[in-house]
Amino acid sequence: MRDICRVLGGDFISLNDANVLNEIFHYVHINGYRDVSYWVGASDEGEEGHWMWVDNINVHMNTPLWGDLVYHGVQEPTGGALENCAVLNHHDDFYMHDVNCSEAYYILCEASPAGCEEACNEACNEACNEACNEACNEACNEACNEACNEACNEAYYEACNEACNEACNITTSTVTTLECSFPYEDIGGRCVLVVSPSNGTWWEQRRLCELLNGHMLKLNDANLLGAIYDYIVAQGLGDYSVYIGASDNQQEGDWLWLDGDSVNMGTPFWGNIGFDFQEPSGGESENCGCLYSPDHFFIHDVSCDNLMGVICEY
Repeated sequence: MRDICRVLGGDFISLNDANVLNEIFHYVHINGYRDVSYWVGASDEGEEGHWMWVDNINVHMNTPLWGDLVYHGVQEPTGGALENCAVLNHHDDFYMHDVNCSEAYYILCEASPAGCEEACNEACNEACNEACNEACNEACNEACNEACNEACNEAYYEACNEACNEACNITTSTVTTLECSFPYEDIGGRCVLVVSPSNGTWWEQRRLCELLNGHMLKLNDANLLGAIYDYIVAQGLGDYSVYIGASDNQQEGDWLWLDGDSVNMGTPFWGNIGFDFQEPSGGESENCGCLYSPDHFFIHDVSCDNLMGVICEY
């Protein structure tokens, strides 16, 4: 099936930006394509357990991309050496699952913008020649042949990628370290404080964030959810749910952040109860949002009177 994408001038889709999964989720629902699963460009065929996209970038494991088979279950991938390819599983709200590569599913392809390849090659060659010559001359002062080749190769790839992205109008994410005031930390490019374990209602924890010169977390970026998940697990806080700044207190079903912006609904933000239905599911009795520890810290609606910790930001 991957050959079909290649014939069309593309390849299987890579979800390096987890927010793209949210766009796909809404697209398949709006257009009536929600009853089938789709191949994506992730596999661990090269090395068992080391999942890579087709563009040779590491797949972010666990939340926010991977689902599970049952509620309170083990998060995917779970198939071991028998399941080395990945699909967006329509039974699990299009979260990723590992499957056998010989199974049959629909496909999701992606391609560069029209005209990008020609512009990329031209810009790449020009930038690479300049960067290579500069790096080569500098390195030659020490040990010409060996250092020149090494420096040239490094400069080539760096300059080529930069020139290609500029020519194709592609925005790439860069890792920058924020200087956050104590007690906040840079997590996923935001100044965040995880107050956990802690016991307070949603309203009490909202006030706590304000006393700490911040506000409850606005989780409007799926990649940030992944960074927060990684942080929570690394800190040994995986058993404790935490409130965030999402609620539908003003109008049932209209989920808003504290600043009035709408909460992204669906995958990969909201969790589910097995394969039955996706959160939010509590109706008028559950009007506040939390990152729910039994469901891999995906968002769930809960009673605002539940006692738990909170994530603040400023």
